[in-house]
Amino acid sequence: MMDELTRTWVVDRVDGRTLVLVEDGSGRTVEIARATIAGSPAVGEGGQRPPRDGPAVGEGAVLRVPVAPDGRPIWAEAVLDEAERRARIEEAERALDELKRRDPGGDIAL
Repeated sequence: MMDELTRTWVVDRVDGRTLVLVEDGSGRTVEIARATIAGSPAVGEGGQRPPRDGPAVGEGAVLRVPVAPDGRPIWAEAVLDEAERRARIEEAERALDELKRRDPGGDIAL
């Protein structure tokens, strides 16, 4: 999901108390403190309240992040989108299955 009011970010990796996020579309990368998004409200379909420093805000988590009028992400209002995370995993699994079917040597592995 991407519009002028919300951007979608994916947690690329967790480095201690720091999250490395990648913005959908632009590929822009930012590092933020994990606690920055810990208290965000759950709003909208599939929205979940991320627990303080909890595992839900780990690698692969998909965040919907509101954007301020000046274009800055409002991290404190980020919402986890678990349905989108699952959909992305399923898409990746389908792509891997297709590659395995086309691989004559059978050596494609995760």
